[in-house]
Amino acid sequence: MLLNGKVSSISYGIQDRFGFPRQVGTILAVKSVHSFWASYRRGFEVSSTDDESPQFRVSGGEHSLGVSYTYDAPTELKADAFKIGLACFWSLRGCRTPRQIAPLLSEDAERIQQDALARL
Repeated sequence: MLLNGKVSSISYGIQDRFGFPRQVGTILAVKSVHSFWASYRRGFEVSSTDDESPQFRVSGGEHSLGVSYTYDAPTELKADAFKIGLACFWSLRGCRTPRQIAPLLSEDAERIQQDALARL
């Protein structure tokens, strides 16, 4: 998305199933955000992993993975979010997990969780 001739946000999603008029079953989704907003007049909860990595948030698990990052997220983490391999889609079994598509991103998510647990 462009705003005044500059990239304002970027995102992508990979679905493992096709549905009409839109895809269903997102296996991997990555998006840039300007900030993380809480609902108006509501409290919000910050998880240990969000506190460990406030600029690069990973949600989901074994079957789907979602990543949101801000402009000031570490460069290596942002780069990992765009290092994907789609070879598994051409196999008979297809892509079953986000780890098959983005192994570095899955490793980043695990490392953030481990760091948060170690800190606690």
